[in-house]
Amino acid sequence: MQSGCDLQPQPCRRIRRIRTLVRSRLAGLVLVVAALGAGCATTPAPGTLYRDTAQGFEVRLPDAPWSVHPLPGATLSLRNLDRDAAMALLAECKEPEAGELLGVGRHLYFGLQDKQVQAQESVLLQGVPALRTRLSATLDELPVEVEGITLRHAGCLLDFVYVAPPAAFAGGRGDFEAFVDSWTPLPRP
Repeated sequence: MQSGCDLQPQPCRRIRRIRTLVRSRLAGLVLVVAALGAGCATTPAPGTLYRDTAQGFEVRLPDAPWSVHPLPGATLSLRNLDRDAAMALLAECKEPEAGELLGVGRHLYFGLQDKQVQAQESVLLQGVPALRTRLSATLDELPVEVEGITLRHAGCLLDFVYVAPPAAFAGGRGDFEAFVDSWTPLPRP
């Protein structure tokens, strides 16, 4: 008997890749992007411009205490140990999952328990339609706040994700907003 993943491999790869994106704490909350794709080849410095011409974008990295923390499957991932927080940008250009943003955006939150959507809205990011979702949940019995933004551009599916404990979430959200707002689409080869 075939499983759903045998019949629909693209969504399952995305689910596996994103499912544990929300796991990082020094001894608990971890930002882990598991599975497919390659991590960053080099480690850019905080506050610098990160350019990915293959996937067609550039973003400005947040300043210290944020630091790049390469993880398999993430195009770019960062940690802030002071806030016990993490953020990431995932770009899937080879086999982006099909479907409406509302459906594919839900995969960012697989693996979380007790999910309560706080806000969800359609937004424009550099003129590109996107879906922004904010929720509270638990992960491994620890409370977390999560914000995700999903969009499509130039044949790619992109996800921005920010996660932190509830007490630290607001303090790092401005850095996440600046990171997302700095996203600039570039022509893909």
